[in-house]
Amino acid sequence: MHTFLFQEGEWEAEGTYWNEFGDPSPVKGKTMITHTREQWHNQGTMRVLGSPPVTLHNDYTILPFPEDELQTQWTSKNPALGDLHGQFLLVGDTIVSTYSSADQRYHGTEFLLQVDARHYENRGVLMVGERLLSAWQVQLQRR
Repeated sequence: MHTFLFQEGEWEAEGTYWNEFGDPSPVKGKTMITHTREQWHNQGTMRVLGSPPVTLHNDYTILPFPEDELQTQWTSKNPALGDLHGQFLLVGDTIVSTYSSADQRYHGTEFLLQVDARHYENRGVLMVGERLLSAWQVQLQRR
């Protein structure tokens, strides 16, 4: 049973972020999962410790997974990319997310592999058209 998204709580992230040129930078962040009856929220901040440091924000609104369903929809307000629309899909021990911006300029995929109830491995890419804009590899740990 998945714990990320499905249970309220705070998660810390640490790993590597690559820019469009393939330059790596350490990244640290946190995300807070909260639930209401109608929707779930994932509010996160990632700090890319490059030169200069950059802080990335996301605020997801997620429809709870319908009973016995393997997918649901989400939206996000991203200050840099605008409104994003996506879906979460459950594939065994992995949560897969696909998304695109409202103007279809940006799109991407990420996955969250459950290691155990308190740990996930996260990998993702963000594309602009056919060009890689960024990629990341982080470990999530529940606090």
